[in-house]
Amino acid sequence: MSILSNPQCNVSNATTGPLFIHADKLTGSIPFDRTWMGGLGRYRSFPAYDESRQIPTHLHVPDFLEVFEYSPPPCDSSADDEKLETLTKMGLAAQQIIDACFSGSEEYTADAVLFRNMNQVIETGEDFSGFWESCVEAGNWEWAEHYLFTIPDYRPKGGGKHVDVINTKLPDFALPCHNEMADAPNLPKKTGLYCLQDSKQGGETVLCKNSETSKYSVPLLQKMVKERGGLQQRRKFHDENNTNVDPRKINGLPKLQIDITHQSWQNKTGAETREDAIRFFVGAGLKEDDEVFFDEDGSLVIDYTISGFTENGDWSNNLQHTSLFTTFADGTKIPEKLLHQNRRDVWKGATAFKMRPGDFMLVNNRKIQHGRLPYSLDGPVRTMHAVYAN
Repeated sequence: MSILSNPQCNVSNATTGPLFIHADKLTGSIPFDRTWMGGLGRYRSFPAYDESRQIPTHLHVPDFLEVFEYSPPPCDSSADDEKLETLTKMGLAAQQIIDACFSGSEEYTADAVLFRNMNQVIETGEDFSGFWESCVEAGNWEWAEHYLFTIPDYRPKGGGKHVDVINTKLPDFALPCHNEMADAPNLPKKTGLYCLQDSKQGGETVLCKNSETSKYSVPLLQKMVKERGGLQQRRKFHDENNTNVDPRKINGLPKLQIDITHQSWQNKTGAETREDAIRFFVGAGLKEDDEVFFDEDGSLVIDYTISGFTENGDWSNNLQHTSLFTTFADGTKIPEKLLHQNRRDVWKGATAFKMRPGDFMLVNNRKIQHGRLPYSLDGPVRTMHAVYAN
C-alpha cells in the first residue's frame, strides 16, 4: 500500500518516524481588496483599476493543494538529541509524501503540498534547516540557492543552512504570482515556504497554476514574445568603490525610494572580488564573458535571453518583476500598455489562503506560481523561511 492510498499516510514506523495525516482540502475564499490596484504610491504595481477587466472580488482557496497534518509520536522531543532525531524523521516522512505527490503517477498527482502543525517541533530557523536538510538528503534532491534576484538587505540570512529568511520591508506591496527565479536560466524545480510568524491582517499566500496564468495573461504579449525570440534582460550593478559612477543612472531608471534597482555588485552577490561575483551569476546558469562580465567602469553587466515560458510551454510571467530591465529578444521595447494589462489579468486565475505558524508549503516551481497579498504591520512581523531544491 502506498503512503497516499492509506488515509493515515503510512509513514510512522521505526524507520520513517512521525505520522502525517492526510487532511481535508482547504475550503472557502479570501476577500480580494482591490483598492491597492489603483497603484501603490511609489511602487505603482498596477495601473488604474478598470471594472471591465473582471478582476475577482474574492480569491478562492486552491483546490489543487494537498494538505497533511503533523501528528507527533508519543515521545518527548524537547531534548536536543531527541529533537534532532525527530526533525530527521519528519524530513524523511515529508520527502516521501512530496515525491509521491510530484511523481505524476496514475494513482496520485499534486504539484503543491501543505504540511500543517509543524511548529510543535520546528520553532526556529535552525530547526527548520535541520528538517529541510533531511528532506533533501532523503530524496537525493539537489540543493539550490536563490541567485538572480536575491536582495541581501531585504532577505537577510539567518534561517540556517540553505534557508532564506523573508520578513519583507514592503508590506503594502502585492507580490504577483511568479515562478521563483523564472528570470534565471536554471530555475529550481521545487520551492518551499515555512511560516514562522503570520501577520495579524492580510499577507495571504497566493497560488496559481502556470496553465491558468497562460490562459488569462495577455495573448498578444505571449504571441509577441514567441515571435521576437524571447525576452532579453540586461542590467548593470555598479562598483561601490567607484565614486565616479552614479548608480541611479547606469540602468537608465528613475530613483526609487527602495534601492533594489540600484544595487552594487558587492551588495547583490555578497562577493568581495570580481571573480566571486562572476561565479555567483555563473551558478545561476549565465555564461561567463558572453552573459556576465565587467565593463570599463567596473560595473558588472548581466545580459542574457530567456524564452519567457516554462518547459511545459506555459507562460512564466517573469515580467511581473523584471520589466524595468527587459525588452524583446530582438531589442524592441515591450509596449507599456501590454505590461499594464498583464499585471491586472494575471490575478484572474489566482487563489489564496492564509499560512499560519507551523505551515510548510512546497510547490512544483515549474507548474505552480506563488505570490503574496499586502499585509498590516499592526502586530507581529510576518516571517517566512524560503528554500529551493532540484
